[in-house]
Parts: sequence; structure tokens; C-alpha cells
Amino acid sequence: FFDKLETMTDEDLLLDLPVVETIKTGIFSNTDVLYMSCNSSYFDMFAKPLLRSLADRGPGTEVHIHLMDSPQDHTEEAHNFCSDLNNVRTALSVERPDFSNASLVSKRAYYHAIRFIRYYHHFKHYQRSLWLMDVDGLFNKSPDTFFSGSQKADICLRARPGRLEPWNQFNACLVGSRPTSHATKYLHRIA
Repeated sequence: FFDKLETMTDEDLLLDLPVVETIKTGIFSNTDVLYMSCNSSYFDMFAKPLLRSLADRGPGTEVHIHLMDSPQDHTEEAHNFCSDLNNVRTALSVERPDFSNASLVSKRAYYHAIRFIRYYHHFKHYQRSLWLMDVDGLFNKSPDTFFSGSQKADICLRARPGRLEPWNQFNACLVGSRPTSHATKYLHRIA
């Protein structure tokens, strides 16, 4: 299994996947970048308040938002929202998978899995520390705390050892990666 993963190229990971369109290019410095991936309804319900809280608590933070299944008019609204944000620098990309005959289970499985493929490719693009995070939360403090506390780690995961279920002990709500060969190899395998 792992030998097969090793032989897969970055191009292999993209076979039969929707094209990713860059809507807004981020003019980023050389700092850590937050990475959020969600569909259009999650963007409206959760990412907007999260980004507003980030503007208040983490001025200057850089964020890449990847939208899945965002119609053209929604994508334009998201672009305008991101462009109007004060104190946060944003980049925006979108993909539009064909879910016309897909079940709700299939859609959810796609959303959960594709973010790691897109995260990997954006990680390689930015070549800096990138933090994949869920959008259904708010910032009460600056993200600089976890940025600075992870400078020596290749990969950072949120761990909650008091939970019984493995998926609650290590969940994907916050994953950070530094641009090292070990992190790149690990993220390639995950993708």
C-alpha cells in the first residue's frame, strides 16, 4: 500500500478532479498562512464570522480560502467579502465538482477528503507553514500563539487525549505543516 503511494505523482493525485480556479491571489509575506476549505453555505454561515473574528484578534494574518461547489454569483460575493476585509490578507480559489447525481453521503465524503488534496497542492505552492483549519469556530486570540509554538515541528495536530474515540483524539480541525521534506512526504501520502 505505502509503496503504491510512493509511486504516485502530484499529477496522479489530480486525475479526474475538477479544475481549481484562482479567484483572488494573495499577496503574502513569508509568515504562516491559514488554509480554510468549505462549500458555499459553510462559507456564508461560518467562514465569514470566523474571518471577522480573525480581523479583530489577529490583524495581518494571511488566509487562503478554498471554496467547493460555489456557484459563480456566490464566488463573486465571496471575492467581494474577502476584498473588503480589513486587517486580513486573503487568497481565494474555487472548484466546482459535478454533484448532480451524488448522494449527500458522497458529497460529504468528497468535502472531507478533497481538502487534504487541495491543502497539499497549496502547501507546495506557498512553500511556507500552512494551517488547515475548520471554518466553524471563532478566534478569541491571535493565531500567532500556535504559529510560534510549532516552529520546530514538521506536522502539528490538535490532540485531545481525554476523548475515547480515536477520531476525537486526533481530528482534522487544525493541522499545521512546515515546508520540510518530511512534511511534504507525509502530506503527499495523505493526499
